[in-house]
Amino acid sequence: MLATRKGGCGKTSLAVNLAGAAASEGLSVCLVDCDTQASASRWALGREAVDRLEREQTVAGLECQLASMQAARETVLRQFTTCAHEVRSWPDLLVVPAAPHHRLDSVRGLALRELPVDVVIVDSPPDVGAAVVGAAIREADAVLAPVIPETFGLEAAPEIVGALHDSGRHDLAHSIRFVVNLRQRRALHDAVETVLRHQFGEAVSRVVIPSAAQVAESAARGAPLSRFAPKCGPAKLIAELWLELDSQRRAAKAAA
Repeated sequence: MLATRKGGCGKTSLAVNLAGAAASEGLSVCLVDCDTQASASRWALGREAVDRLEREQTVAGLECQLASMQAARETVLRQFTTCAHEVRSWPDLLVVPAAPHHRLDSVRGLALRELPVDVVIVDSPPDVGAAVVGAAIREADAVLAPVIPETFGLEAAPEIVGALHDSGRHDLAHSIRFVVNLRQRRALHDAVETVLRHQFGEAVSRVVIPSAAQVAESAARGAPLSRFAPKCGPAKLIAELWLELDSQRRAAKAAA
């Protein structure tokens, strides 16, 4: 799950490219878009396609149909088949699109662990105080919080930690990964990254994602970097970040 309080930190770009990196490893992946802006959905399916979707074909339909955690597995699979759409550029990757401007009440009813895929990546709404984010944090094996290395980005990090604590997760090293995103060669970025690592230690990923034109091109193409530019620097770093997160995911499953 990706969560952050600060807009413009590249959360959705990371979500879709991590989904692509996981799919490149031979895993079946579903990206669940819970952000009311529906940016990930429009990236995956195209703006016009998302605007044509009926409510029952979106995450709102999944929420409505699976409002009870006791929903039968057959119901979960049937509604998932209705809501999961193939990404236009990569049929092996699925997305459950957002319903634009629809605010989810919770993801508890989405039965994320019952979905018939290896990996579920949730692109959360920016409000870390929302009930949907708290429920997603409880459901997630790991939370990834991108931080842009600027003062406002650093100030947003403790709010994510607060949301983790409110959800009953206190072991930061095994619950969250902060990742420095959109980094540039600037003295301020150096200083903010140093403070972040000092403050949160092992909870900060060793991978740093730079600000790069290829990431913007990924959004324009509607394709993950692993699809059209797998050998570029950002693609390799995102693949490395996925392997780090996957290791954490597997450890969480083993401990469960």
